[in-house]
Amino acid sequence: MSVAQVLFYGLAALVLLGALAILFSKNIIRAAFLLIGVLVGIAAIYALSGAMFLAVAQLMVYVGGILVLLIFGVMLTHSSKEATLRGGSHNIWLGGFLGISLFLGMVYTLLKQPFETKLPTENIWQSTAQMAWLLASDYLLVFELLGVLLLLALVGAAFVVRKNI
Repeated sequence: MSVAQVLFYGLAALVLLGALAILFSKNIIRAAFLLIGVLVGIAAIYALSGAMFLAVAQLMVYVGGILVLLIFGVMLTHSSKEATLRGGSHNIWLGGFLGISLFLGMVYTLLKQPFETKLPTENIWQSTAQMAWLLASDYLLVFELLGVLLLLALVGAAFVVRKNI
């Protein structure tokens, strides 16, 4: 095993352990700080893979912007005694079914993919301008679908934090 493989598996294990710790954490502030660790680990995996733009974007956008804003928002709106997550769920069977179905669908899709082991001969991501051109031309549908997904996540977050009327 090479050093890069050892680093990748170590970072992947730390990211997975951090994500599991977030899942079982009852304190929202601790979960937010664990999420910072997970996102920094993902940025390190991007950097290890040679995707420096994605690594920097991950750090700048998610860790530097969104999570710091989330932590300040949580700290300014909750007292330390109220900063716990609600327990229990009303739709545990539906959520479990949907989660398992999504997991099995992803595993099925990954197993059907023919992964190539050769690296591309030319680097199509040489500059940000080329990346922007590809996102606005060849990958426009994927780019728009990601925008819709982010909008749905925002609406879902607003729904979760709303007060019961």
